Amino acid sequence: MKKTGKILALMLAAAMAVAMLASCGDGGKTPAGTTAKTPADSVTDKAPAGTTAGVETDEVTETEPEVTTAPKVDYGQSGLRPLPKNQHVDAYTSGTHQEHHNLAATGEVWGILANLSGTFEALNLYCSSYDNNLGTITVKVYGFDKDYDTTVAGEPLASKDLVDFPDNKWQAFEWDTPLPAGEYLVLISGSHGEHTAEEDYGVAIWDLESSPFIRTFKDGEEVDTGVWAQFFIGD
Repeated sequence: MKKTGKILALMLAAAMAVAMLASCGDGGKTPAGTTAKTPADSVTDKAPAGTTAGVETDEVTETEPEVTTAPKVDYGQSGLRPLPKNQHVDAYTSGTHQEHHNLAATGEVWGILANLSGTFEALNLYCSSYDNNLGTITVKVYGFDKDYDTTVAGEPLASKDLVDFPDNKWQAFEWDTPLPAGEYLVLISGSHGEHTAEEDYGVAIWDLESSPFIRTFKDGEEVDTGVWAQFFIGD
C-alpha cells in the first residue's frame, strides 16, 4: 500500500508540472499587438500597383499622326490647272452649241492655250474641207509668255500644215520632237493653199462648249467657247 501511494503521488506531481508549463505558452492565442495572417494577406497573392494579377499588360506609347501634304499645283502664267500626263485631253466640253468656221474665207485665227504636266506630243483637230478635199490648215505652237500678244510676237516652237485633206475627220498634227511639259498657245489658221477661191470652198474647224481647263482665243480676243480639238500628252 505504501508503494502504491508513492506512485500516485509522483503521477500527481507530474500532471501539475505539465499544467504549469501549458499556462506559460500562448495557448494558441495571437501575441498582443499582432494580427494573425490569412492567405489573402500574403504578398505573393497581390498584384503590383497598376497591373492585373496574372495578366501581362502592353506598354502604351503615344506616336505623332503621320501628316501627308498634297503636291503643290503650278498654275503657271496662264492660271490654268495642268492637264494630266499620258492622256488625250479635250479642248472643249460637249454641248448643244456647235458652229463651224471657214478659216480660208474669213481669215480667222483661233488660239488654244493650255498648261501641260507632260510632254506635248500632238494636237488632234477635227477639220472640214467642204467635200472637195482641198485647202490647207496650218497649226503653230508657241511657248506661252505673259499674254497673247507677247506670245505670238515670238518664234513658234513647232509648225505643221495639213494640205488637201479628207472632209470632216480627225487630223493629228504631230511635232518632229515632243515639246516638254509647260504652257503652250496653239494657233490655227487656214487658206486655199495652191488653189483659187473658185476651185476651193475653204477649210473649217468647229467650236463647241468651253472647257474650264483651256483658254480659247479668236483673232487675239479671248472667247467663251472651245475648239473641237484634243491635246495628246505624254510623260
